[in-house]
Amino acid sequence: MLVKTDQRHLYVQVIERLKGDIDSGIFKENEKFPSEFELARNLGVSRATLREALRVLEEEKVIIRKHGVGTFVNPRPIFSSGIEQLSSVSSMIRDAGMEPGTIFMEVQENPPTDEMMGKFDCGTEDSLVTIKRVRTADGDPVVYCIDHVLSRNLNAGQKTY
Repeated sequence: MLVKTDQRHLYVQVIERLKGDIDSGIFKENEKFPSEFELARNLGVSRATLREALRVLEEEKVIIRKHGVGTFVNPRPIFSSGIEQLSSVSSMIRDAGMEPGTIFMEVQENPPTDEMMGKFDCGTEDSLVTIKRVRTADGDPVVYCIDHVLSRNLNAGQKTY
């Protein structure tokens, strides 16, 4: 009697196999996958099973499918983070194995607008410093930041901008 060792759907097993092949470098970023026929044959699955696995991988943005052209490994973003796991841009760049940097575009100190007074719980006697900058990873621009800071929260007596 033959006992099936993996009870998961076959397309799920194909997804894990393809992700593993991408992680191990068998398939590289921007590289074209073999044809569906060839890939299904190599994996020992039907084309319908392979197509379902590819559909899920496309939804997860692991691959890109271009009609009439082929299926490609999607380049990984330098970093990704959702609101549920906030961390600094510098930390995310370092976690990606790159060196963070900053290009300052503009720094201004202005009185707060009515909208900003509501957001910062401040009054007309306060001022806001607006910092516009481009964050880089290994010298390449990756994020454009606009930060607003209450002047009183900066180093007392020192203007560091």
